[in-house]
Amino acid sequence: MYVEGLTGKFYHTRHLTHQDFNMKIAAIDVGSNSIHMILVESHDGIDFEIVDREKEMVRLGSGVFETRELSEAAMARAEQCLHNYRRLAERLRADRILAYATSAVREARNGGDFISRIHERVGIFLQLITSAEEARLITLAVQHSINFRGRRALLIDIGGGSVEVSLCDSKQTFLSESRKLGVIRLTEKFISQDPITNKGREAIERFVVKRVSDLVREARRIGFAMAVGTSGTILTLADLAHQTRYREGLRHFNQQILKLESLELLNRRLLAMSLKERLRFEGVNLARATTIVAGAILLETLMREFRVKRLTLCTRAMREGMVLDFLQRSWEPQGSVNDLISDVRRRSVLELARRSRYDQAHSERVAQTALQIFDATRRVHRLNQETRELLEYGALLHDIGILASYTRHHRHSQYLILNSDLRGFTPREINFIALLARFHRKGEPNRRDPECALIPRKEFERLRRLSAILRVADGIDRSHNQILTLISLRRDHRRWRFEFEARDEAELELWGAQRKGQLFEKLFAGKMDFRVTLNRPEHPAALVRGRKPRPGRRSHSTR
Repeated sequence: MYVEGLTGKFYHTRHLTHQDFNMKIAAIDVGSNSIHMILVESHDGIDFEIVDREKEMVRLGSGVFETRELSEAAMARAEQCLHNYRRLAERLRADRILAYATSAVREARNGGDFISRIHERVGIFLQLITSAEEARLITLAVQHSINFRGRRALLIDIGGGSVEVSLCDSKQTFLSESRKLGVIRLTEKFISQDPITNKGREAIERFVVKRVSDLVREARRIGFAMAVGTSGTILTLADLAHQTRYREGLRHFNQQILKLESLELLNRRLLAMSLKERLRFEGVNLARATTIVAGAILLETLMREFRVKRLTLCTRAMREGMVLDFLQRSWEPQGSVNDLISDVRRRSVLELARRSRYDQAHSERVAQTALQIFDATRRVHRLNQETRELLEYGALLHDIGILASYTRHHRHSQYLILNSDLRGFTPREINFIALLARFHRKGEPNRRDPECALIPRKEFERLRRLSAILRVADGIDRSHNQILTLISLRRDHRRWRFEFEARDEAELELWGAQRKGQLFEKLFAGKMDFRVTLNRPEHPAALVRGRKPRPGRRSHSTR
């Protein structure tokens, strides 16, 4: 839907209708190091919500890259894990179970026997996928999760048996390759002493450089402007780097940044530690502590070779790609997932809004009005386009807390936004949108509030200005009936002239806007003056301000 505003076509929402589609899907990724399962619910056949997730470090690939055989102990661990996953999927009423196996099963001579064993004993059909397909599914998941901002990105996924490297933007993939450089493989091949020796480290570095040299040349030829890292190994290293520098782990991962200098600082400490010392890190279990050294050397070497100084973290990986691929193939006539990826942030916001059963007409009208006010007051606030987008998203989500209760719904909205895993946003942006929702109703942003005391001063001032705009926009639709449409807004000396067209009596809306406009008047240095033209056919013509309006129209001012 496009709505014409003061600056033209400024607001766009793509409406999806598959109302009859409702499916729960369990996606199981049988990796060389870990076995993951997510259970998702899709209501429209295109997007999905994760309702449960499980992860177990089974180390199925332990020994397989040297012996080419899956050990009985590893297969038994995987069988028990998959048995538990199937029971959970059934209990949660999954309509479909997708289960894919990767490099450990792919390279084992008894991989086929393992697949048959899982089918016969567990009742799950385990599909073996190629390394190219694995890289494609990871890329699809990242495209659906990360905000590329129109740039081309290098994607790195580190698994137990292999590393997947891709070059893509939000829609296209330009390069997608897999290399046998997983953390289990490197640990078993090169690390025989604990802590690792300098000789062992140098051997890993030489091995990695040799295996990726062709990819490095091709990536430089194609070019990329950002880098994204996904997988448990990379997320763990980012968390440990944060612990090393700030003495606490990361609270949120998606779209956080891991700097090369932070990784180097961590690695100088990590590579000198014994296994017992590595286990003292928060969140590191025995299986992870055993392979994290190889992962640390591998990631640092890759970042150096590809000349990456900043790695954007992504929490979604192959299992989410499995779901997206399944939905895309199931609903191809309705448009593929890739057709919707280009604006991942808007898609994510609208998914949360729909899940929260938002009042769509009211939220869209508030967003429309807020953006009009933002555009008309640019010379005063001097805020950029990215800030404008955050205002729109905050407006769309400001009332979702009503799902929990109308009482304190602004607080409930804040909680839902903070804990919704919005895709394409940094943790700081998510917190900012949540604060916008928090202050749309009662109370103004105040430095004495603990939630505001922690944010930078410049960001706090931006929050105050956007809150002032959102409060007025919300008040203008006080009845949730979209009676008023903002036609123009201009500054006239010390007054802001709001010109509205009304389709009915609008006293409640004008009262609501005036009541919530105190912060606006203070920050934008001018009193609000509302002028309304009533456009209702049943009203007779009337003389207003000495002018005869068109038939069926009536105007009045609040001042």
